[in-house]
Amino acid sequence: MRGSIVLVGILTLVAVAAFGEAYNVSITDRGTELIEWFTEVRIYAVDPDTDDRLSEEAAVILAGPENPIKLELDPGRYEFVVWMLWLSEEVHYFYFDVDDVQRTAIDLHSYEFPEELVVR
Repeated sequence: MRGSIVLVGILTLVAVAAFGEAYNVSITDRGTELIEWFTEVRIYAVDPDTDDRLSEEAAVILAGPENPIKLELDPGRYEFVVWMLWLSEEVHYFYFDVDDVQRTAIDLHSYEFPEELVVR
């Protein structure tokens, strides 16, 4: 009986660990702490032909994001937007695509850094 309880506990932990790693998008800053610098990250679904937002509501809002950002997103095109406390509005960073076949790995350093975020 006791062995059965331990086995069920172990299987539950394994299942939770496996489920907790369910993601198809990974966004990293290569350990430069850029992501932790953002007050908030917002990700919007956009039209794949025009890049117009499909909704005024963000598909994902991450306050105080940690590196790497791991998300489970539906296939489609998305806009990555950041906000800082000292900004009056959010700032567009880049667009990215998610397919239903493989994970999307994004390196923030592969995209031009938004001028609005440069601290002088």
